[in-house]
Amino acid sequence: MRKILAVVVVMMATAPALVLGQASETSVVLADMQAALGGADQLAAVRTLTAAGTVYRVTARGGDERGIELAMELPATFVARRVLTGEGATAVYRNLGFDGESLVEELDAPPDLNISGLQQRLAARLRVQENWTSEDREAAAARQLNAQKAYFARVALGMLGSSYEVFPVHFSYAGLAESPDGSAHTLTVEGTNGFQAQLFVDAQSGLPLMLRWKRPAAGGTTTDSRYYYSDFKSVGDLNLPHAIQWTVDGEVREQMTFEEIVINSEIDHEKFSLSR
Repeated sequence: MRKILAVVVVMMATAPALVLGQASETSVVLADMQAALGGADQLAAVRTLTAAGTVYRVTARGGDERGIELAMELPATFVARRVLTGEGATAVYRNLGFDGESLVEELDAPPDLNISGLQQRLAARLRVQENWTSEDREAAAARQLNAQKAYFARVALGMLGSSYEVFPVHFSYAGLAESPDGSAHTLTVEGTNGFQAQLFVDAQSGLPLMLRWKRPAAGGTTTDSRYYYSDFKSVGDLNLPHAIQWTVDGEVREQMTFEEIVINSEIDHEKFSLSR
């Protein structure tokens, strides 16, 4: 796998001119992006979105490919359902996301399958300790909920080019980025709880190309994380990316490839463990 776009940011206006033209530039870029994705009215009409495919993960032990499904019930529900282990009738899934202000987090396995060891390993990985206070658990759940909303925002920005009330973001124009592959408008994206990123929108096609953000790392440093959106295909009246690649400091960590995306179908609440 390779990175799809290498970007060097070049500011094409002086600071005062950028401030004066920022609102209009932002509106134009957002309108062009939504038009390229199928149109503002068509995007606003999306009630639900499901995407099914595979995710290729790269770890220290190598790479593996597993099943993944995303379910959005807009404007306030999102769950990623990933295969943890097994396949077919013996597959164990992890559902992780949110339903409004409630965190969705559970293992879904066949009733006769013993997954106690897997539950223990998952609990250890999530650092759930028996001696935690209720305040510790609430704080951990709040962090996880915010992390899932940020994940949703990163996926939704590339798929639907929109902000949603469950995790609203603000856009501002930052300039033009040039690379050997072409030019891209750069939008600064800011949200709650320190969410900040740069969204690169192709200057010719209007399609979202990349989302770039910083992640905290050991020793007080940060890493450079990026989502690359690609393989745009028609889904009804929309034009949606069927691949999202995640890199950290230039190295591929995950590649999500969707074989099917469905708009405005009924969500199986039991499958995704939603309360409504």
